[in-house]
Amino acid sequence: MEDVIREISEMSPGPYFHIGGDESHVKKAYDWDPRSLVPDLDADQIIGLEAPLWTETIEDFDDLALMAFPRIIGHAEIGWTPKKRRNWEDYSQRLSYHGSLLDHLKVKYYGAEEIDWK
Repeated sequence: MEDVIREISEMSPGPYFHIGGDESHVKKAYDWDPRSLVPDLDADQIIGLEAPLWTETIEDFDDLALMAFPRIIGHAEIGWTPKKRRNWEDYSQRLSYHGSLLDHLKVKYYGAEEIDWK
């Protein structure tokens, strides 16, 4: 169980996608497979995933948005797309267009350097 708890905490990227104490990249978070949490778990037993957001330091919507975006977009992709169908190049290109939408909506987000934001 300790391994499961560690894996969950490591795969809960914050605004800078901290995973396991090191600054990580959007790609590392994208490559995560929720089925890896519990060995020998049948994929049919997973009915969804969650994107926890601890709010003890959240003071306003901008703080919340900075913690949530683009993380929540990646979690949606992971939740809806089987690992074998995910493609980093395709996803990073699609994700890049969310920047202009979020800018237009005046929603703060973490602008990871590895994404060529449009």
